[in-house]
Amino acid sequence: MISGEETMCRILIAENEQHLRESIVLALRIQGYEVIATDNGKDALKQIVAGIAVKAPFDAVIFDFQMPGMTGEELLINLKNRKTAMPAILVTGYGERDLLLRLMRLGCRYFIDKPFGPETLCDTLKQVLSESENPREDAERTHHLARTGKLARAKAHDLCNVIGCAIGYVDIAMENLDREHPQRKILRKILSANSRAAELCKDLLYCERTAAGRSHAMTEIYGLIGRVTAMLTDIAPENITIKSEIPARPVWLPADSERLQQALLNLGLNALQVMKNSGELVFHLAEKTIASPPLQCIELTVSDNGPGMSEEQLNHIFKHGYTNRESGHGHGLGIVQEIIEKEHNGWIEVQTGIGKGTSFKLLIPKKIDSL
Repeated sequence: MISGEETMCRILIAENEQHLRESIVLALRIQGYEVIATDNGKDALKQIVAGIAVKAPFDAVIFDFQMPGMTGEELLINLKNRKTAMPAILVTGYGERDLLLRLMRLGCRYFIDKPFGPETLCDTLKQVLSESENPREDAERTHHLARTGKLARAKAHDLCNVIGCAIGYVDIAMENLDREHPQRKILRKILSANSRAAELCKDLLYCERTAAGRSHAMTEIYGLIGRVTAMLTDIAPENITIKSEIPARPVWLPADSERLQQALLNLGLNALQVMKNSGELVFHLAEKTIASPPLQCIELTVSDNGPGMSEEQLNHIFKHGYTNRESGHGHGLGIVQEIIEKEHNGWIEVQTGIGKGTSFKLLIPKKIDSL
């Protein structure tokens, strides 16, 4: 049983499945809660408003998403518009990520997946009530969520890059098949699923961004190149070798690590496409001093021993949307140019020739006040 102070808590249940609703009510009443139950969202909203009017507000609401008359999302929107803050627990069997993100933005932080037992329900409710009644615990949880969110965004970024690799190789596979090939339908479904996954990752990456734009922080380039080569190695054909030539000591650079990693990944994917089933891809890192004007730079070079490009092809590769099946280069290079030149105040040098392979040199200033 819960303590005497907790037995006075009033809980509202909004669940249209009768058996589940009755089970929740029974489980909570056994624990000593005062429970009011309804089978639809409209009645739930009326109960909440009436409780506030008679100064007997509910301490928490447990609700389903799919309810007649008013969905769980619409219920939360109504509460938000009325400026009625209330701890809420969503009972759902859907688990759709975009739905959960929308509900979180509306203030719902707790979710219970069907099926669940009474112990799970009661433990979650106790946690909700404890945090809503203890400001110090709530502040600690907010701090914990901030740390968790930062970690989640970092993982989402890595996942987004992996998904990008998958999308790139599906594109390559589709280009190599006839338009009427039966496998193209399956590949289109894979492409669609990966594109949706990429969108969800981007939601996580950008939801905390502000109008101030992206920030630069001291970034260890050795580890960044290691992440890129690891992802490319996982998807590269067996006859393509991926190497990195990196100084033994750490090399630091003021940079947006996410965007810089995206630039290297785009170059690597293009190189894999160029070499098709055999070749060598090399990532080279060095520190370089420019004589005039005097400037300390990081030089990142991505080289392949593919077929190379003609001067005519080289003149077009940085145009957005340009791609050339013969050279393989062009896809995503407009983004690379934007990342290096506009976002990092650097520049790109390209060395290539028919039958000589291609080398992209990315030069980025080391001084943070140069950005």
